[in-house]
Amino acid sequence: MTRYVISVGERWLAALYDTQSSGIALTETRTDACSWVTYERAEQAALQLRKIFQDELRIHASEEPDYPRCWDVA
Repeated sequence: MTRYVISVGERWLAALYDTQSSGIALTETRTDACSWVTYERAEQAALQLRKIFQDELRIHASEEPDYPRCWDVA
């Protein structure tokens, strides 16, 4: 299933909470990045990040299995 992840410079967005809590987490590892089902949702998140970061932001398509990662199914 195609999902969308965001890179912030050399890092990846791992979490984005509402603007009230100002929670943003970045990771060095792409596999730890959070993802969105639609490009439009990822774009909305990128617009929020644009207000905070000066780094280049990019949205990437990512192929992921159609089951939760926590299931640890190979």
